[in-house]
Amino acid sequence: MTRHHASSSLAQIEALRRMQRAAAQAAAAEAAAGERDARAALDRANAVRDEALAQWHEQLSSPRFSPEMSTGLAAAFNRSDENAVAADGVADRAAAERRECDAIWHQRDAHCRQAASLLAASRRREAWARDERAIEAAADRVTLVWRRR
Repeated sequence: MTRHHASSSLAQIEALRRMQRAAAQAAAAEAAAGERDARAALDRANAVRDEALAQWHEQLSSPRFSPEMSTGLAAAFNRSDENAVAADGVADRAAAERRECDAIWHQRDAHCRQAASLLAASRRREAWARDERAIEAAADRVTLVWRRR
């Protein structure tokens, strides 16, 4: 494999790493949006639960207390509490997914920077070797001219 092929291969690896980094960054952004949505859903579920609890407490302390109404409000509170617990689980899973996607993105970013660094070093070595060959060729021409004199 010549130096040119090595640099060409490194350029292909760098391009692949850039694509992987872009895909990981998109996945991380999507996971962050999913986490925001899950947190918003959790906030809404908590608000519904708090409202159901307030209505139930109001019914219990009301002079027009009704056992049937109180039982219905208690059931509504239980349902809303279950929904809030479920929303909390979804939000926790979304946060974990976002953290995982962020870690993958950071890893891919590091790989991309490493590939770019290797490619730059390879190109510097190729340029140096090219310059050395040009200097040697010029030295050979000068030597040839001097020998002919």
